Amino acid sequence: MQGGFRAVIHKRERIGGTLHPAERVRVAVRNDPPAVSMIWEAGARKDIVGSTPVAALYPYTDGKTPPKADPAAMAAWRPDAWLESGKWKHVEVKGDLARAAARYCITDSGFEPAMLRTHAAWKRAKERGDPTPSYLGLKPADELGGRACHVIRRTCPHTEADSFALDEERPTDPKRVARDGFDQVTIFVDAETWLQVGTELKKANGELVGEYYFGNVELFPDAVPAEPFAVATIKAVPAPKR
Repeated sequence: MQGGFRAVIHKRERIGGTLHPAERVRVAVRNDPPAVSMIWEAGARKDIVGSTPVAALYPYTDGKTPPKADPAAMAAWRPDAWLESGKWKHVEVKGDLARAAARYCITDSGFEPAMLRTHAAWKRAKERGDPTPSYLGLKPADELGGRACHVIRRTCPHTEADSFALDEERPTDPKRVARDGFDQVTIFVDAETWLQVGTELKKANGELVGEYYFGNVELFPDAVPAEPFAVATIKAVPAPKR
């Protein structure tokens, strides 16, 4: 299926037990062939060597040579790196660096993976006989510019944790589940497009685990503009202001 979308994601995540500051990211997703570009407008974090990835491109290729890493790898753009050779950082999409930077894999970006993840989890809950999710009504979502959304909340009888990627098994180690898991899931379904444009994950005590809101959504049923996935576009993203 061709097509895809562009949007601005407002997100905040708890990773490895640490709740990080809010991020605002311009994202573009193309379905066929798969591609994702992400440009941080706010909240970009420094990596372990002190450089700041302000954009990411998956898969990365300059159009002339294959990626230095696996063809399914992404590359992070770090314009503040000291060496020119270090401005592109090649990252395995399921490697340790990727898992330390986000709760979910870049290959699962987009509405379809998010809705598949929700459907699978809620189907398992129904089969277990968990309490039925609560419909909270049609409400304007402040985080989405007041767009009308159907708000649905599921309370988990036991703490749950998502897998990093859709094709991986969900964590079962008790310590990891306790650290990374959640007890309440609230989704926001756009009343016009019927897309899951918002997700909130919280612990039983109300602590935030993750929140994701897709605003300024532009849908492209046929072909997504090529510009967001161009290396030149990513390289034009400046270093963060100090």
